[in-house]
Amino acid sequence: MSDRRFEALLALATVVAAVVGFVRPAADDGGWVPAAREAGDVRVMTWNVGGSGGESGHALRDDDVAHVASVVRRFEPDVVLLQETGGRAQVDRLRDRLGGSWQRLLSRGDRPVAILVNGRLRRWGPTNGRRVAFGRIFPPGGPGPHGILVGNLHADAYDAARRNRQVGFTVRMLEYDSTGAPAILAGDLNLDVDLGKKGELFTADDHRDVETYNYLAARFEDVGLDAGSTAEPDRRLDYVFVRGLVARGAGPVRGCRTGDMDHDPVVADLRIAPPRISAGIPPEGAPSK
Repeated sequence: MSDRRFEALLALATVVAAVVGFVRPAADDGGWVPAAREAGDVRVMTWNVGGSGGESGHALRDDDVAHVASVVRRFEPDVVLLQETGGRAQVDRLRDRLGGSWQRLLSRGDRPVAILVNGRLRRWGPTNGRRVAFGRIFPPGGPGPHGILVGNLHADAYDAARRNRQVGFTVRMLEYDSTGAPAILAGDLNLDVDLGKKGELFTADDHRDVETYNYLAARFEDVGLDAGSTAEPDRRLDYVFVRGLVARGAGPVRGCRTGDMDHDPVVADLRIAPPRISAGIPPEGAPSK
């Protein structure tokens, strides 16, 4: 790479970091401690429950299903988005352990992602792929007649171009909906864009991941920004992005792993965003002057 091109890329990276802000380190690495639930909250948990064994890891072990269920019960989320499950039968055992009115939806293939909702759940969008599942959820005290759209994605860990396509596809599907429903895009996106920790700053993968993150952040809000790392070794790979929702708090929760799990769950307390009012136009039903 020529010196001139290197300097140009360095300047671009500096501008991006200043504008987007994703290079700032977390204030501390103690994770996020969820506060007490408030009326109107929708609590979301996303968690890669697989382990780091072997060259490419493994799915959730059957022996750890009880542990995952205990963590879910501890934090009482309305929506649980899991990556690296062991399949439909295993997710059904987890649902049975949770009790209540949990419903589930899985992607295709082995080690599928799963959406579990303590409330109503409907399949939405295209046929679910091997790494993504879409649903329309109606948690208790629901957010309206169209619910909340959810995309649970486990993006490729080894190919930045493939991650780019997977994230782009998921975003387009959530934008395709014409109901105006709020939306959540979450999961293990395998985007590590903390440039301050990167030694290989100008590899093609880093550049592509920055592009992917910026594409996503321009359309959805990253509610766990600056909350700390989510995976070993000190990497932020797991995200909750939202549209039409606001976060009361969000971040990774420490102390929930067991065995050789290498990801922390990320929890977010969300609520429906208030409607925007255009300047000079009173809301419906407001008295006119």
